Order: sequence, then structure tokens, then C-alpha cells
Amino acid sequence: MGFVETMISKGPTMCILPWMHIYTSAGGDVVPCCEAQESIMNAGNLRETWNGPKYKDLRTALMRGEQHPACHVCWHNEANGIESNRQINERDFWNDYADKIVAFEDGTVETAPMWIESKVSNFCNLKCKMCSTESSYKRTHDLDIIRKFSPEDNEFQHETRLLRPLELYEYLQNDPELWEDVDRLQFSGGEPIINEEHYTLLNSIPKHRRHKIQLRYASNLTHLQFKKHDLIELWRQFKQVQVKISIDGVHDVYNYIRTGAEFESVVSNIRTLYASPVNVSLGLGLTVQAFNCFQLPEFYDYFEGMGIDWFHIGAYMLQTPKYLNIAVYPEPYRSAIQNKLKADGRFDHIVNYLDKNDKIKLWNKKTVPYAQALENRYKDKHTFDELLSKYLDI
Repeated sequence: MGFVETMISKGPTMCILPWMHIYTSAGGDVVPCCEAQESIMNAGNLRETWNGPKYKDLRTALMRGEQHPACHVCWHNEANGIESNRQINERDFWNDYADKIVAFEDGTVETAPMWIESKVSNFCNLKCKMCSTESSYKRTHDLDIIRKFSPEDNEFQHETRLLRPLELYEYLQNDPELWEDVDRLQFSGGEPIINEEHYTLLNSIPKHRRHKIQLRYASNLTHLQFKKHDLIELWRQFKQVQVKISIDGVHDVYNYIRTGAEFESVVSNIRTLYASPVNVSLGLGLTVQAFNCFQLPEFYDYFEGMGIDWFHIGAYMLQTPKYLNIAVYPEPYRSAIQNKLKADGRFDHIVNYLDKNDKIKLWNKKTVPYAQALENRYKDKHTFDELLSKYLDI
């Protein structure tokens, strides 16, 4: 090949993902990961992109110990004492993959992607208050409100199309050799379980490879069945299934954030899936934001007491839009939240984040009127103000 082969090694900026993982967006673009969706790496088809100039630039920067701008979300989290995706993936996957990677000093990777992650579509059945239209097409119903408070495209993406990466999926379905190296296939959305393309792709994977592939999902788990598809029976054909359930509160806080969902229905689906005969493990993904930070102890108490052996309960700090980041809290809410979390003892990193970050000026300008606009539109059973009063000692 004419290049010097090298071993990747752990370092302050090294991330395992660009060397063994590929992420495809709902629009069909290839990006480094779910946290860097604005950094498009396209260089032709999937194989050409994998060793295209943008991917090689990212890899060589990480090898030099540089903080590549595509990874700004991870750098921000790490600077504020929040565990980043980079750190999580190093902890969970380095030992599984590092020795298998054949890489060169110019950033070329001879080995094919071993982990494919796909954002199936932005089609979703929910209209969560923190989501952009790129993550849920149903949020186009709220585009007037979103544009009023997020006029900048880099704050809240104003996607007005129903995105389906049909060309990319056709490529994946017609390249059986690609699946010879893949041992993890991950779906997000939108909501993957109610997207037809997800089932088409699963059924296109060569049968002799299915039992060697772990399926991973980020799902709201409001559905366990879609049309004629028998999801549980399909999952039986694969090595193992991990489902990380996107869930941002319990009871009234969950229902407030996730417009179109009912907390008790999702809990029922969790119990059904946990008791199913398929080899499935469950985890939780919590987006920490202004609408739920005050309920964190209740959230963890509920799910840790549920009697389920979760593979992971992850809390991820919402960064955009800025007016829903937890740094917007003014007094007396800020002190009340910090005191509550300090007394609990499990959330020192959140307390420290609030100490270091201040976006208070956005509270009255954007956070509160944005919440009120959505409450009025959907006739929410509870208001943001009522939830703050209920869960905080103020």
C-alpha cells in the first residue's frame, strides 16, 4: 500500500469509532458518529468514504492528540466533567476492536467497518419537546414555534422533509460482502421499529451472518409490533439484541416531554420485552435537559427499583438548543436543584456542570416562552412551572 502500518493507542483525544464504526444519517450521509452529524464525510459510495480525505483527516488528528472540531460535543462534555461518548466507547469497546484494526499513518484503515450505525429515518410517532425536525418529522407541526425561538440553523435544524436514506439502504442491501466483517448493526431514528426500511435491511442480511451480528437499538419502545412484521421472531435470528430505551422522566415529567406517548404503556412494553424468550438486554438513555433535571433522583429510584438487570443507564447532556440546556436555570431553581442533587449523592457531575455553566439570560427570553407555547398548543396536563414546583423544595 506504500504506507507505514501503525497501531492505534489510547490517548487524550483518541476515539475508537472512526477506525471501526460508520454512522449513516437519515438523509443518507456518512458522519463520524451520532454526536457529529454536521460533519459530513461523503466521498462517493460507502467504501470510498471509509478511506476518503475527511475520514483520514479526522483519524490523523486524533493520532496527533488534537481535538478535531467534528468532536466538539465530546470535548465540551469532558471539559465539564461529563462522561463523553468518546470515553464511553473507549471503556466499552476498545478491548473488543483495537487489536483487529489494520491502520496506516496517513489515516487509511485496511479493515472494513465492523460496526454500522444507521439513523433509519426521521419518521417518528412522537413530538418530544427537545427534538429537532431532523430527529422527528412530526415536529414539523411545531416549526413555527421552533423557528421563533431557534432562528439559527445550528441551534435546531429546520428539516422540513421526511428523510429516508433509500439510496444508501439499497447499497447496503446489495453488497453482501460488506456483512462479512460486521458484528454490530445499530438503528436509531426517528423510531426504527416503525420504519419499513429497518425490516427490509434486516431481511437482506445473508442468513449465514445473522447469528454473528449483535443488533442495537435506540428506541422509544412505544411499539413492539409494526404491520405484519414479527419483531421478536426476526430478532431470534441474530446473535443478541440490545435496546437502549429513550426515556426522559417518570410519570408526569415523561408525559410532559414526550408528546404522544404514555409512560405506563412504555413501562408495560419494557416488562413484556424483558420477559420475552429472545436474547435481549435492555438499557436506558436519558437526555438531561431543563425539563427533567429536577427529577433525576426519582428517575433513577424508579428504574433501579424495577427489578430489571439494565445493561446501562446512560445520562446524556442536551447541548442544543442552548435554551433547553440545564445551564439556563435561574434562582431559586438553580440552588434548589443543586441542593436536591447534592443531598442524593449520585449527581455530583451535574452539580459541577451547573457551577461551571451559566445561560441564565435565556430563561425568560426563550426557555419559559418556548415551553408555554407548546403547552398551549397541546393542552398539556401539567405545565413546566407546575412540575418545577412539585419536584423542588421552593
